[in-house]
Amino acid sequence: MPGYFRFVTLLAFHVFLSLKVDATVLEVGVGGTYDSTNIVPKPIVTGVTALGIDHVTVLGKTLEEIAWQKGGIFKEGAPAITVNQPSEGLYVLQERAKELKVSVMQNLTTVAISEDDLAQLKTQRELASAWSSLVPDFPPSQIHVLPSIEHAVNEIEKLQGPAPVKVLVAGSLHLVGGAIEVSGLSSVAL
Repeated sequence: MPGYFRFVTLLAFHVFLSLKVDATVLEVGVGGTYDSTNIVPKPIVTGVTALGIDHVTVLGKTLEEIAWQKGGIFKEGAPAITVNQPSEGLYVLQERAKELKVSVMQNLTTVAISEDDLAQLKTQRELASAWSSLVPDFPPSQIHVLPSIEHAVNEIEKLQGPAPVKVLVAGSLHLVGGAIEVSGLSSVAL
């Protein structure tokens, strides 16, 4: 249903207004310029998470095209935040920030998450532990905390079976509460 996400977005705004919500964290659909959530005229802050080759039919087929679209969420006078990005994507985001006159462009990773936490995947391990406590019958040996989709693909390819394992990375990949960056795998993601 093509209009489904637009309908859900409209419904969410109706609920926010009806309940007199003071503030909300609004996550986009595919993100960017033409996303149905991009109607808030004066957000407190805007942000772009890890860029990857995703939603290529809507956002573009290159990291630069995707970054341009995702940067369309930036608003004049509002701070724009992002995380560590490939240089070509970061350059486009910085140019969009200038074009759209954001108040400041900042890398959130360097502010919010310590290098030690990033290196140890602390948040991911805490999420895995919480999930494991909710589903205690699931074998702990089958729960993997990995730093990237590339590591996940490598783990899957190690599986033994009657036929060789082939992995196709497509679309947007998400795990409990966090987006997984699809970097370095663009040749299989399209």
